[in-house]
Amino acid sequence: MKSGLSNPMVKIVFYAILILWGISVIYPLLWTLLDSLKNNDQFFRKMPWSLPDVPLLWSNFSYVWREFSFGDYFLNSVVVTIGSTLLGLLLSATTAYVLARYPFRGSTALFLLYIASMMIPFSLALIPLFFLMNSMHLTNSSLGLILVYASTLIAFGIFVLVGFFKSLPKELEEAAAMDGASYFGIFFRVMLPLSQPGLITVGIVNVLNIWNGSTQATVHPLRQVGVRAVHLTHASCNENPWS
Repeated sequence: MKSGLSNPMVKIVFYAILILWGISVIYPLLWTLLDSLKNNDQFFRKMPWSLPDVPLLWSNFSYVWREFSFGDYFLNSVVVTIGSTLLGLLLSATTAYVLARYPFRGSTALFLLYIASMMIPFSLALIPLFFLMNSMHLTNSSLGLILVYASTLIAFGIFVLVGFFKSLPKELEEAAAMDGASYFGIFFRVMLPLSQPGLITVGIVNVLNIWNGSTQATVHPLRQVGVRAVHLTHASCNENPWS
């Protein structure tokens, strides 16, 4: 049976759709890059989609990096993103493994409780979460922001990883136990490496949510070191070179 792509017309339409989709993704990025190489006069007085004048102002990047401490904000965003993702993966993987492999009385109800928490808007938890972090003196620290992000993403990780652990054959754990592996050895040396597809999926989703998130960083600000989202929000609400 021949594949549908063997038909020349179908192949042409298929590749045309892919090309159009690629252009729709690349064009906004290219437009943003070209606009960043303009001065204020070019940006506001000429057509937005016009090409920048020569010479190109590559110094705009160094200016933003130097004058607005963008390097510090970027570095702290990386630290918070990596820390939150790793902590969230560790907590969700260990919890999901216990729920999938060692069922106990109430484990199903606990799993459903985690799933139900995904339906609660984060905005409902803003005020109590702020008071909780404030009472723990974590409202102005990277650790506090990491804990907030990690705790809000654990439920999704458990939801995905429980299915992965259940799909793995139990004979692998039994063989490792017969070889003298401990519970921690079975988990970290056998089960965790086999669940890499699920871990990668959860990790990618968490990184995107943390990197693009601004609500948590605004409610639990890092006043001394800052993060990228907070700085951009602050700059958009105050006087700056592009307003």
